[in-house]
Amino acid sequence: MLQFFPTNRNFGGDNDFSQDTLCVISHKGAALKEYLICLTTLMGKRFAFSGGGFFMVLPYWYVLRAMQLRDYNICYFHLNDLIIQKFAFKSKAEYEEYFREPGNLKNCLVRYIKMIIGHGDAFEKLK
Repeated sequence: MLQFFPTNRNFGGDNDFSQDTLCVISHKGAALKEYLICLTTLMGKRFAFSGGGFFMVLPYWYVLRAMQLRDYNICYFHLNDLIIQKFAFKSKAEYEEYFREPGNLKNCLVRYIKMIIGHGDAFEKLK
């Protein structure tokens, strides 16, 4: 699956891509509809609100309001985003093998915090 992120984030994305609604790509009479990740803006920063870390930390009323302002919504999750579980802090070696990036203290802490914040109510919020 190809996923295009129409704003900056830790692992890529394109902040210069101004559209975050349905795109239609036409070629030789065929049309491909691409539904982009849903974004919202807060204090001048565009970010995805309907999945991942922001979905987990944002209050339900904010996510609901952002969804009501759009023509369509796409929610995206990793399975472990919706399962209440305890996360162990990974060793440097475990981290680098799993995430394929340097296992320095900053990266390990940021990933750990992102994994634990909001997991308690993410599934209920999705329902």
